Amino acid sequence: MQHNSFYCFKPDSSVLTGSNNIKVLHVIGRLSYGGLEGGVVKVVNNIRRDVFHPSLISLRGFDEQVRSALRDDVEFAVVQRKAGRDWGLVRKLANFFMQQRADIVHSHNWETWLYSFLAARLAHVPVFIHGEHGLEAADLSERMHKRLFKIMLASQTDHFTTVSPDIAYRMAQQWRVNKKKITITPNGIDRQRFCPPHLREICKQNVGLPSDAFVIGTVAGRFTAVKDLPTLLRAFSLIHQHHPNAALVIVGEGDRHAQQALRQLATELDLSPALRIVKPTPQVEKYMQAFDVYANSSLYEGMSNTLLEAMGCGAAIVATRAGGTPFIVKDRKHGLLVEPQSPEKLAQAIGELMTNPALRAMLSDSARRYVERHHCIETFVRKHEDLYANFFSRNITNRKSVRPAQLSSRVSVPGFAF
Repeated sequence: MQHNSFYCFKPDSSVLTGSNNIKVLHVIGRLSYGGLEGGVVKVVNNIRRDVFHPSLISLRGFDEQVRSALRDDVEFAVVQRKAGRDWGLVRKLANFFMQQRADIVHSHNWETWLYSFLAARLAHVPVFIHGEHGLEAADLSERMHKRLFKIMLASQTDHFTTVSPDIAYRMAQQWRVNKKKITITPNGIDRQRFCPPHLREICKQNVGLPSDAFVIGTVAGRFTAVKDLPTLLRAFSLIHQHHPNAALVIVGEGDRHAQQALRQLATELDLSPALRIVKPTPQVEKYMQAFDVYANSSLYEGMSNTLLEAMGCGAAIVATRAGGTPFIVKDRKHGLLVEPQSPEKLAQAIGELMTNPALRAMLSDSARRYVERHHCIETFVRKHEDLYANFFSRNITNRKSVRPAQLSSRVSVPGFAF
C-alpha cells in the first residue's frame, strides 16, 4: 500500500472564503506535555478564525504551563473522567457538545475514541473524526477482542486522521478501515523557534552544562514504557566509559515510580554525575539547541514531534527503526537508524557521530533542510482546515437544520446501544 493511496482532500473554496464559524471540538485525554497534545494545540491555535471556531476538551485535567500556551480565544474545558469505565462521561460530553452546537468532533487516541463517539451520536453531531497519533507498549501486542471492538467502532466513524503512513497502514490492515477514510496529516514544526543556534557552546552554558561537554539529549515528554529510556541509559553507560566528557540530558517526567526506577538504574550504572533529568518546559528548544546528538530509543513512534524539532535545531539524529520514524529519518541521509532494544547498537551509532564531526555535520544539515521543506506548521494546519471544510460542505449543510434541541434517549447505531 502506497503513501499516496490514502485520501487527500482538496480545499472547498466556497467554505474557506466564507464566514461560516464552523465549530470544531477536539477531545484529548489530558492537556500536558506530549506530541499528541502539542499537535492539537498547534491546530487550535493556528486554524483560521474567519472560518473555524476551535474548542478543546480534556478528560483528565491539564498542566498549567501547557494550558497557558493556548490562545485566549480557544475555548478550553475539562469534562472530568472517573477512573475505570465511566459511562456517565458519555452523557456529560454529549451535553457539552449540544451546548456548543458542535459541527465536528475530533477525538484523539484510544482513550477518547469510544466516549467521544457515543457522545457525538447521542448529541447528533453531524461529523465525527478520530485521530491516531501513536501507540503505547501494550498496543504492540493488542488482544483480539479489543481489535474486533475497534473494527466495529471504526466502521461507524466518519473519518480518521493520523500523522504517519505507518499508523495508516495499521488502521487499514488491523481495523479494516477503508483507505479513503484516512487522511495523513504529517506533523509540522515552528521553524522560527526550532532552528540551529548561533553557538551551541553558549546554549550548553545557558542550561547549566560545560561548554566543552558532548551533549546527548532526548525529549520524552512522559516516561512511558514505549519510550524505552532504560535502553538509552544503558547505551550511554557504554559511551561514558570511553568519553567521560559526554553528558546525557532527558527532558520529561513521569509518576514517582517511573522517576525512581530511572534514577535507580542511573545509580546502578554509575551515571548520576553525567545525567540530567529536566522537567518539560514550554521553551524546550533551549535544550534542543544544546544537543550535539538527539537520541530516540522508542519501541514505537507515530511521527515524533520532538524528533522533527531536534532536526530543525540542527542536532544529529540517532533513532530506532520503529513505527513512523523511517519515514522522516532516512538512514545515513538524515541520521542513523538502529534496531530497538539494543543498547550496544545505539551506543555504537552515537559513538560514530562523536568521533566523526564531518558525518555529524552532514547528517544534521540534511535533516534540517528536509524538515524545513516538508514539515512546516502552516502545511500541517492547512490540511486540517481542508479536511474540516470539506466535511462541513458535504455533511453539515444538509443535516444541521434537523439537529434536535435535546439529547436522544439512546444511541442507535449498528453494534452499539447506550
